Amino acid sequence: METSETIVVEQPVSAPVTGVTVLVPERRKKKKKYSRGLRDIQKLDRGIAKASRRVSRAVASGLSSYVKESEKSARKHRDGRIKYAFENWATALSKTIRQASSAPSILADAVSTKNTRRQFRTLVQLSVFPFSR
Repeated sequence: METSETIVVEQPVSAPVTGVTVLVPERRKKKKKYSRGLRDIQKLDRGIAKASRRVSRAVASGLSSYVKESEKSARKHRDGRIKYAFENWATALSKTIRQASSAPSILADAVSTKNTRRQFRTLVQLSVFPFSR
């Protein structure tokens, strides 16, 4: 089912005042289809891929930040690359951690499905049962 939304296009001041209404169809995302029993594995795989991509982009961003800060230190000060290496590494590491900090929650969202919780609950009950006698 397609829905429409109304967009009003504004014209420049020099043009005569006429509001034009344009209907733009809004498309919904298709629902992902899974084979029976394989949904959780595929969702976990997608979550791992997203979290890995987030971490790798954060590391790349942090390293480029380090290179940029080192070049700046080398330009501004004599032996600046060596003198300010610790500060530059700290800045880069801070940026990396800040950007990669959401990766665990992405992974947790992928793992946290109804079937996974049910399986975990059963596993805990089975592991505690021998000791509860």
